[in-house]
Amino acid sequence: MSRTKSILIQMKTNPLFNRKLQLAFGSAILALLFVDVMSFRGMVVSTESDRWVRHTHEVLENLQSSLSAMQEVESSDREFVLTGNEQFLKPYRDSIFRLHEEETIIKNLTADNPEQQLRIATLYGLVGQKIQYAETLINLRQTKGLEAAAEFSSSGTGPRIMSEYRDVIRVIQDEELRLLHLRDADAKRRLGQTREMLIFGSVLGLLIATAAGWSVQRDNSGRRLAEESLRNMMERKTAEDALFTEKERASVTLNSIGDAVLSTDILGNITYLNIISKPAP
Repeated sequence: MSRTKSILIQMKTNPLFNRKLQLAFGSAILALLFVDVMSFRGMVVSTESDRWVRHTHEVLENLQSSLSAMQEVESSDREFVLTGNEQFLKPYRDSIFRLHEEETIIKNLTADNPEQQLRIATLYGLVGQKIQYAETLINLRQTKGLEAAAEFSSSGTGPRIMSEYRDVIRVIQDEELRLLHLRDADAKRRLGQTREMLIFGSVLGLLIATAAGWSVQRDNSGRRLAEESLRNMMERKTAEDALFTEKERASVTLNSIGDAVLSTDILGNITYLNIISKPAP
């Protein structure tokens, strides 16, 4: 009976096993979802990193374009002063227009960086000085001739403005490159963390799924053995009950016979003997 009770308890624990199984597979699914989330996060980080790289390159390219336009202003007004040829004033005017365009673009690109905004304000303050200087030089050449323009340019104001302009450009470029290095390092760190979490989540999900599968196989095997054992025990009990009932029936029948009945096995051992009660005198 204790064996039967144990088997019945084991079979009654199936709902608990099913809950454990559901929990195991649910955990595996959560691990896989975690892997998906980390993959998405990695893509977002990578996209953000690429965006900042492109942003920095745009700033650097526009700074270089602004420097080129400034140099064109200087060379155009110098050529006009030397030759008096009005054709040099067109590239001069075009370069000034480019400088104003680049100023707007660079200000917009660095709107999130107050320090860079201050440097850019200084940069285009120098642009204003350079244009004012060039306009004065051109006006002197047009109205008073080469000697007056040459005397004005000998003050060294033009070269000084260009030197300061290049210095500010260099500072802005260095800051953009520094920010690019920091952003790139941060992106690599985040991607490394994401890669580690992906590996961890994948391994965890695999372990949970493997453990759940092994638990299912083990429990199924144990349940089959328990069911088979219970079935065999029930069959034996049914056979024993039938045999006992048959013996009881035979005993009642033999005891009801008035004569003595003796039964032996092949070795001569008595296996049955009915007792005949003597009638009372």
